[in-house]
Amino acid sequence: MLVSSSTAKPLGNDLYRLVAVSSVLVGLFFAAGASGHIVAVWPMVVGETNDFYTQRQVLLLPGFVLATSCLVNFCACWPLWQGKRWALHLALIINLLASLYLGYLLHRGIPDHPIAVFLAVASTQVILLGAIKAGFIWPTVG
Repeated sequence: MLVSSSTAKPLGNDLYRLVAVSSVLVGLFFAAGASGHIVAVWPMVVGETNDFYTQRQVLLLPGFVLATSCLVNFCACWPLWQGKRWALHLALIINLLASLYLGYLLHRGIPDHPIAVFLAVASTQVILLGAIKAGFIWPTVG
């Protein structure tokens, strides 16, 4: 039976399942990055004075961005598996914002940091989510 046949049942989109699995992997990667970043900068943030409310707390921002992206990717994986459009939009927005922020950090040129790796992971997720949003399908077999 042809795909264009009017009697054919609608095709499912396995790209949702692919992006759901990649959301778990991206979430794990971002969780490791966020925890590593917070552990690395925490002594500098607290410092010798124990005065948390200084401009040194801005050092926590990359860890916060990674942690937020991690949580959203974990929370969106099951709804993405089910093909929910709201989860697609939420994950796309959060991963796009994370990619833009990581791109900004990469442009600033912070030495000896693996920003490019995190940017590549976030950008890959944005590409997958964007492909679904653009209407690409990977037909379900069976």
